Amino acid sequence: MRAFLTSIGEKTTEICKWQLERFGFEVVLLDGVEPWIDKYTRFLNEAREDCIRIDADVIPNKHIKIAQDKEVTKDYYMINFRSYDIYKNDLGATSPIYYSKRGLEVLRGEIDNLNPYRPETSAWRRDSMIEHTKTIEVITGIHGLYQKPEDVERHKKTKEQRRQMAHYDFAFIDKLMEL
Repeated sequence: MRAFLTSIGEKTTEICKWQLERFGFEVVLLDGVEPWIDKYTRFLNEAREDCIRIDADVIPNKHIKIAQDKEVTKDYYMINFRSYDIYKNDLGATSPIYYSKRGLEVLRGEIDNLNPYRPETSAWRRDSMIEHTKTIEVITGIHGLYQKPEDVERHKKTKEQRRQMAHYDFAFIDKLMEL
């Protein structure tokens, strides 16, 4: 199965790629610095079979292999999993996201209807997708470990813009950044 690894130069890109390969994924690196909608559109246009899309700031563990289990993924267009989210200092739903071939086909027809700032989230919420999505309560990695200060700042600004700061523990992140 292919894993589309989206990166903007995170420090953890290579370890994420290495882990994915160790767990049997063929990695396609999408590492251009571009607007998220452009990168997401490129992903949708390149992915033609069941696959996962994963952010480079996620370090997967062996449980990511669940995305390759046809019995688990059957009947779903998109599935997300849990990770230990450093930014929350708690569990959270992050990438990887499993995409079925059929889900990719549906989404390619809806690219113009996706929110350019949150394309994957809006894809998940499309009427054509919502009945075919699932969250699986399996911890498949760690999100946000060993990030560059500018990436942490970008993450903070995003959460401020979305009014989600109450769900994150940036005091904890600031302490970790001192190490």
